[in-house]
Amino acid sequence: MKKLLCKGKFDWKGTGHELELYESDDISDLKFINQCQAVPFVDENNIVLFKHIDGYYSLPGGTVEKGESFEETLKREVMEESACEILESQLIGYVKDTELSSGKVKYQLRYWAKVKPLDQPIQDPAGKAIGREIVNINEANEKLGWGERGQVLLDLAKRKYKKII
Repeated sequence: MKKLLCKGKFDWKGTGHELELYESDDISDLKFINQCQAVPFVDENNIVLFKHIDGYYSLPGGTVEKGESFEETLKREVMEESACEILESQLIGYVKDTELSSGKVKYQLRYWAKVKPLDQPIQDPAGKAIGREIVNINEANEKLGWGERGQVLLDLAKRKYKKII
């Protein structure tokens, strides 16, 4: 099952992108999966965001390293950027990211995750994650500033997470 939930153009650090968010539990036909990202739930109503050194907030996630499974990437990135342990997670969909200038397409997986915040500092090797904040999921998109695409992703994660818990 694959369903397009939203589509829009986005500028990231001076480069134009077209992003398409799909709800899907099947990624067998995707090529060039380069990132995994989680909507990390502390409980039914609260999620974890990390604060970037450049002053914005984001969901934890990042690049798949050579030899890693997608789940290993997700666990590592969530730990590095938010000092949280993933207790359970599930794929909810993916983002098709098309760079407008080159036409290059990459895919980024999206998961919900049940997490346990640890009593330890953020240890991001890249030095970009400088803190974490636990926020109500209904207020998270305002902090993220992701507009419609962010709200659609958060709503999808909330719906899928609540089916499991």
